[in-house]
Amino acid sequence: MKNKILVLLLVLSTHILVYAKPMIRIEGAHFRPLQIALPELMAQQTGDMTQAKAIAQQLAPLIRQYLELSGVFSVLNPKSYLADPKKEGLSRASIRMQQWSDIGAEGLVKGQVQLSGGKLSIDLAIHQVGIAKDSEQKKYMVNPQDVKKLSLKISQDIYRYFTGEDSPFMSQIVAGKSLPSGKQLMLMDMDGQNQRQVTKQSNLNLLPTLTPEGDTILFTSYLRKNPDLFSIRTDGTDLKIISSYPGLNIGASVSPDKSKIALTLSKDGDSEIYVMDREGKNPQRLTHSYGIDTSPSWSPDGKQIAFVSARSGNPHVYVMNADGSNPQRLTFQGKYNQTPRFSPRGDYIVFTGRDERKVFDIFLFDLKTKKISRITQEQGSNEEPSFSPNGRLIVFTSTRNALRDLYLSNLDGTFQRRLTQDGRYWTPAFGSLP
Repeated sequence: MKNKILVLLLVLSTHILVYAKPMIRIEGAHFRPLQIALPELMAQQTGDMTQAKAIAQQLAPLIRQYLELSGVFSVLNPKSYLADPKKEGLSRASIRMQQWSDIGAEGLVKGQVQLSGGKLSIDLAIHQVGIAKDSEQKKYMVNPQDVKKLSLKISQDIYRYFTGEDSPFMSQIVAGKSLPSGKQLMLMDMDGQNQRQVTKQSNLNLLPTLTPEGDTILFTSYLRKNPDLFSIRTDGTDLKIISSYPGLNIGASVSPDKSKIALTLSKDGDSEIYVMDREGKNPQRLTHSYGIDTSPSWSPDGKQIAFVSARSGNPHVYVMNADGSNPQRLTFQGKYNQTPRFSPRGDYIVFTGRDERKVFDIFLFDLKTKKISRITQEQGSNEEPSFSPNGRLIVFTSTRNALRDLYLSNLDGTFQRRLTQDGRYWTPAFGSLP
């Protein structure tokens, strides 16, 4: 029944939503966060009024939190409101738009909550304050226990309405963490909350990545005394060995068509890039150079693979065709560049670079202009970046507050947020929710 209700939520919102022309363009020199007002949702005077009011009070702070976390919105403080939201309805005609405009609001989101017969329904209106047009009208019906999922869905729809793009909200992060039992894999929401330990079978589990389906993690473990590649469900069940050649079996990356895995093997004596099918069969060697080749990452169209190679003497970022042909060096600055990851949008490669002070920072390679920009600087050591599924955010580790925690950044580095507080995190990877 729970799944049916969630499906109903998706069906209702999809049928009602008609996207306007995007109000904000996320990238570019003139980008600035959109000023948005989101008053507390009102409880309708029907059904279970007490519980409806409690749910309404939970929803607004959660949605505000997600919108702020995206780096795209600046949510106005409710204390700044000139208008009284309680005296307004959802329709544009009932709203004093000038009073919202006077506090700098460019977007306005208002909602009403009703709880009746054990069913929670939300009516939502999304307005562009400075434009005389009808608002987006949306309706959601969910189980009352699914408030956080509902807040994610609402946040996603607000994001999509104003940007015309998918949001990063319906995603999750997997990362390694040093615990008393060893290095274990932790799964968490995209805001760093709701952490749960996935692995318990070994004390050394490394380099996790989420499969495109979002329900399985590929990782390297020393469970059998060799760095073998395993898969495990995100609930900690169904542990399977994928690749167990003597030596390294590390750095797995699943192809966009979900049919292949690229990884590093050292079974022939040197660390080289291979591809194999999802079950670990039919390995094909792609690189044949002197020096280490590692850290493969597929382009979103599946035609190229970014990787690290020391064939020039020091590790640098390269890209090659998916069959191993036409390898090309991308980075020539610095002497130690590693952990490249293709953007899901196909426009950038993010990587870790070591500067002249031997401090690691996060850099962005523009595949169109061939220029490199710096995301972090003079904030401790910053490593192991991974793109959000929509390509607009990057998660990475940083020691800027003494502990090794997870941080979130937009692509130009102007918006950075700390996700975790207790330290000892390694190699985070974004992925979609199942």
